[in-house]
Amino acid sequence: AAMRTKSGKAAVLATINQENPFTNEIWATAPVMEKFFQSGSTSNIPAAPTRVRMLWDDKYLYVGYENYGAYATGIQAATEYADAGYGWKDGTDDVKTFISPDPDPGNGMYCYFGNPNNLHCSCFKSYSGSPIPDFSSQNTENTAARIFIGNSVNHNRWIFIQAIPFHHIGITGPANSKTE
Repeated sequence: AAMRTKSGKAAVLATINQENPFTNEIWATAPVMEKFFQSGSTSNIPAAPTRVRMLWDDKYLYVGYENYGAYATGIQAATEYADAGYGWKDGTDDVKTFISPDPDPGNGMYCYFGNPNNLHCSCFKSYSGSPIPDFSSQNTENTAARIFIGNSVNHNRWIFIQAIPFHHIGITGPANSKTE
């Protein structure tokens, strides 16, 4: 579940500059999601520990990823976009947020990708065709990334925060009981 915030995009993204962004009062009450499963099953996804928090306001859904692990010193993050306009030419460390504007996810979903080098892109993926890239998403105004290297597994992490505009996913107008 996402928590409502009145802080605004600039303040939410600016938390990336703190040593522990998610202890900031902006994020502190947002529920933490730590269990992730393979789509369509009850099998856990084998990955380094990841924590996800979500906030929202009238314009954006904010998704904050905290990716832990000894691997942080050897992050394999992409440094270039793929020629197709979404995805990467190199590197495998990234986060993906999938959102369906339709209650039937079989009708397609929006995919928002990001990595520790603050490369990010989005596309719409329908099940009847290839992903449709959204080239306008390759700017840094809606994301923030930072790598933290410490002296233990619990301190080695990378953080990525996305601000996904609600109008991208078909939600327009003020929050109401259906969108809240």
